[in-house]
Amino acid sequence: MYYSGSDPYAVRMAFHVGTDEPVEWIFARELLAAGIESRHGEGDVQVWPSAQSCAETDGLDVIGAADTEGAVLNIELSSPFGQAHFEAPAAAMSAFLRRTYQIVPAGQESDYIDLEAELNDLLRQANNLIYDEAPVWFFNYNKAVLAYQPWIHGLQANPTEITHQYPEDIWVDAKSPAK
Repeated sequence: MYYSGSDPYAVRMAFHVGTDEPVEWIFARELLAAGIESRHGEGDVQVWPSAQSCAETDGLDVIGAADTEGAVLNIELSSPFGQAHFEAPAAAMSAFLRRTYQIVPAGQESDYIDLEAELNDLLRQANNLIYDEAPVWFFNYNKAVLAYQPWIHGLQANPTEITHQYPEDIWVDAKSPAK
């Protein structure tokens, strides 16, 4: 598990699942904290406490060393690639959360984020995605504008001619990342 004050709302968990690289999940610290008390989470991540391990009660196979004594925190993850159920000692998870609150107290997370810089970074990433990866992008606001990648040929760059483009005259050269 990993927590950083530079990303104060998030907790990162890396799971070693038999591949070269661990699988990392990022979810809300608040979700983990709420899951210590009762079942929480919708969608991909659900967290809830149990008085004892499900492996004990359900006769499940356990991978790795398992300490099945005492209360546990259940963490269930699902994605299009599958589902996984993990258990961790509730006391250890509570201790981890206490340490995160020493770094960034609950309710003060926004003090540790430069929201304007984060928004500018997201907008820069979106702009790069459009510029670098979009083969053709049309935008219309009072004036017709045509933006296209250098590997697209045959488009008329004259905005008044946008409505008179013929698809059979447009071609993509070999420099396109899609080829």
